[in-house]
Amino acid sequence: MMKISVRAVSPDQIPCLLLPNKGFRLILPNTTVAEIISWQNPQPQHTANSDWVLGFFEWREKRLPLLSIHISGQVPNDDVQPFTKIAVLNAVSDDLGFSYYGVALSGTPKLVRVDREDISTSESEPNHLVVPEKLSLQTSGSKVMLNGEEAWLPNLDEVEQQVTRLFR
Repeated sequence: MMKISVRAVSPDQIPCLLLPNKGFRLILPNTTVAEIISWQNPQPQHTANSDWVLGFFEWREKRLPLLSIHISGQVPNDDVQPFTKIAVLNAVSDDLGFSYYGVALSGTPKLVRVDREDISTSESEPNHLVVPEKLSLQTSGSKVMLNGEEAWLPNLDEVEQQVTRLFR
């Protein structure tokens, strides 16, 4: 069971969100996430030939790309964990062409305060996030242990570089 702290944030704590995805969880600092919204079926996209771009969705009168990410070697099961939410992420790069983009989620995120010493990087498995079938979205990331549970901290700069290449 994960401990969630209610005490004041210390300088050694990082406010984060655990974002459930099909078979694993992403972990991102709060400042990365603009909003969590209910699932909406993506509008088809015809400009990018990629299985990891699900399409586009509308958010605050903006049309944004919606990505699907999972861990290499794990095949997501759509019947067991359907997408139910979208995490709208703040772009970290000015080159993206979008100020925001979405990542499909299979559950409700949890707010956690992470003590720096509670995060440890596992070196037992490759640190790559990929997408189904074409494996075109590969990014480095860190597999972290948080209170005994695994989560992935993706390199969002690399994700955004690949999105930029796809749409330019």
